Amino acid sequence: PTKKTTAKSAPKVADKSVSTFTKGDSTVFRLTGGFNAGSSTLTKEGEAALTKIAAELKKSKSPISIEGHTDTQPLTGKNKERYKNNTNLSLARANTVKEWLESHCKISDSRLSVTGYGDKKPIENGTTKEANAKNRRIDIVLDG
Repeated sequence: PTKKTTAKSAPKVADKSVSTFTKGDSTVFRLTGGFNAGSSTLTKEGEAALTKIAAELKKSKSPISIEGHTDTQPLTGKNKERYKNNTNLSLARANTVKEWLESHCKISDSRLSVTGYGDKKPIENGTTKEANAKNRRIDIVLDG
């Protein structure tokens, strides 16, 4: 007899700024719109979305990787002084998400790790406002 395997489906999060999908054995919660351009401060929409994502993360005890991404726009002014480059900005965003999940959602620090990819892994090519908004994201990866 052959074993029937079913593909794992990603849980849905009821928020327009969150998409979910599976990648191998992991589930990815993609947050777009959580930050304004050049900022590592969560928007109110970002905070609301993270609260919803956290409800799904709490259903598991698996490790969670928080991956920060930016658009390709070079930093200017105070943002350039503060972060120096997009990689540092993406890491600051990932750390902001980590801190939010710990303090507001009570997810254990021991489950959380952060990485900043800057503009090195775009999901949308180009420099249009729409492309930049899609690339300015956080991927929260729940290990399978």
